[in-house]
Amino acid sequence: TGALIVEGGVGIEKNLNVGGNLNIVGIVTFNDHIKLPDSKEIRLGNDNDLTLVHNGTDSIIDNNTGDLNITTTGSGDDINITAADDIVLKVQGSEDAITAIGDGAVNLFFNGVNKAHTRIDGFNVDGTLETDNFKVVGISTITGKVFQTGGIEIDNIGISSNRIETRAGGGNQIFIDPFP
Repeated sequence: TGALIVEGGVGIEKNLNVGGNLNIVGIVTFNDHIKLPDSKEIRLGNDNDLTLVHNGTDSIIDNNTGDLNITTTGSGDDINITAADDIVLKVQGSEDAITAIGDGAVNLFFNGVNKAHTRIDGFNVDGTLETDNFKVVGISTITGKVFQTGGIEIDNIGISSNRIETRAGGGNQIFIDPFP
């Protein structure tokens, strides 16, 4: 019922069962696993700011204060996330931002709406695509209208200001109404 004070080392070769709290001042070193039953948390911070728990089905890391930063230091340079199936990145609590579907598409969302995704034959954008430099290599099929300002160069043919002209030597031009 009193306090046990030990100066020096203590060796325990069997189990040590503590019925209440065990308060340790200093560094604790484990030479084997830390094992907790399902739904028991590892709590870090004065106010349990970060918890790690396995509830029997899922494993959960819950950060309750500030940002959760994952960094590599020293000789580490990569952060790898590996999943047996899908990876989902959510913002605003439950809104999809990026989904990577196992053996399927990678989807990019804006305000919860799927705006772009990979396909087996390329990449699809739903809405407007804005780029500073657009280069097509191979065959391009365009359906609908194309709006362009500033002229278009196609091989040796230029299109601008109501005229089409060849760039290969002859200076030939075709003018389109209204005549400039």
